[in-house]
Amino acid sequence: MEGGAPGGCSAQTSSMAQLESLTRLAKIFTDPSCDIEARKKATDAIKDSQELWHTKEYRRFLEVFFEPLVSQLTSTPPQFEDSELHKLRHSVLEVLSKLPPNDVLRPYMPRLLALCLELLRSDSQANGVLAMRVLLDLNKNLVRSQAAGFEGQFNECVAFIEKVYAEFPATYSEAFSSSPPRLPSDFSPTYRSLKMVAECPLPLMFLMQLFPQLAKARAPALLPSMVAAASLRGPELSALPGVPAALWQREQQRRDREASLRAARGGEGQLLPEEKWREQVNDKWREQVLAAVADLKVAQVRLQ
Repeated sequence: MEGGAPGGCSAQTSSMAQLESLTRLAKIFTDPSCDIEARKKATDAIKDSQELWHTKEYRRFLEVFFEPLVSQLTSTPPQFEDSELHKLRHSVLEVLSKLPPNDVLRPYMPRLLALCLELLRSDSQANGVLAMRVLLDLNKNLVRSQAAGFEGQFNECVAFIEKVYAEFPATYSEAFSSSPPRLPSDFSPTYRSLKMVAECPLPLMFLMQLFPQLAKARAPALLPSMVAAASLRGPELSALPGVPAALWQREQQRRDREASLRAARGGEGQLLPEEKWREQVNDKWREQVLAAVADLKVAQVRLQ
């Protein structure tokens, strides 16, 4: 429900003035002449206005910003590498994920659910995991009070989860059995992500409780792959794979580019000594492997 602004009329006037000063930012997301940097700055300004979402100006905030923010995600392609557009898309989704899921948001709920389902099907791990959390939050706070009419989102979400678990053996094999290993990352597809495998059980359990009749029809096909995922044995931590040659090559290329840039600037600064640089690459790789193992363990605990 709508929050009240403390401090009486002066506080209300202040929040109205703050919203009015932000309103011009909405056009940035739909104006093709505005670049990514301008949109990132606008998104940061919106993030800084979160206190508005707990005042009577929340309704007006949604009227002004909801569609421009959604359009930023629907009008740009998913990114599967570290790019400025990926950072912008993720930042916009973070704003949408923090919107209070109360009755003021209810008219926007179908649109937000549809967006989350589309991100689950087509985006990267970073955005997919966040989209799944938004979907669960909406179902807990809004859908559960009027579940009739939302059967479609149940079927779409369960179909995605079925795909995640159907792909899990290949995801696991690439991460821990192939040579060289290919660890999932924030830029992996959603359905080939150990983090997503860990994220799925909680929303799946809630949706099955919310739509028990539909759950009866879908559970028999889903349970075997979930049981198989829970029973896979993780890698031995005493025998973690070494840094793949391809990663060494990428890191060496990055180091060479940095050296060229420093030389172009007149030898400004010093590169890390070779030995220290190699230690840094090894440490970075070990952190990635251990993070993947941790995601696997969380997934298997939640599946039990």
